[in-house]
Amino acid sequence: MATTSLFVEILVIGSIAEIWITLFFLSFVDINSALASPAVVLAEKFSTLLLFPLLALTYAIGWVINFLAERLFKPYFQTKFRDQVFKGAGVKYTEARSIVIQNASDEVINEMEFDRHILRIARGSVLNFVMIAIMLLLRANGNTSLVIAGIVVSLAIAIVSFFQWLTRYKHSYSRILDAYKAISPKAEILNKARK
Repeated sequence: MATTSLFVEILVIGSIAEIWITLFFLSFVDINSALASPAVVLAEKFSTLLLFPLLALTYAIGWVINFLAERLFKPYFQTKFRDQVFKGAGVKYTEARSIVIQNASDEVINEMEFDRHILRIARGSVLNFVMIAIMLLLRANGNTSLVIAGIVVSLAIAIVSFFQWLTRYKHSYSRILDAYKAISPKAEILNKARK
């Protein structure tokens, strides 16, 4: 189940990225000419065969966007929040997380995995919708009101996604620390019994 959820979330991130990537490439060609091109006509005939390669491409793009978004967020937010939560805890985040993953109930682990799914989608959405807004801005030569509406909606989704990510991110570290505090004494007893 977790693998399927991860697969779907990466496809979601990749699918949204394909919107701005398509807008980027369409900025170099006339859309009417592109739609009438022999390549598009041929692609329509073989659309069923192209489904799996396109799905694989979407998946690969999703992982790239996830990686880029994580690299953009990490130096400014992720480490800062993690350090704030774990500063006075007397345990490193990686150690607490390992103990929680090894000893927590399935419900706690599922909750942690669900948090990770939401965090990845929200973080990827920030990057994707900012890029959609930028690509629409570059195309703002025709139907200006429609393009401006698209830019406003894209930026609004990016802002909401950022605050969703920020709220859940701060909370996820507290959850891990709370679970660690609940599990830690039990884990120490089990470790001593094993020795």
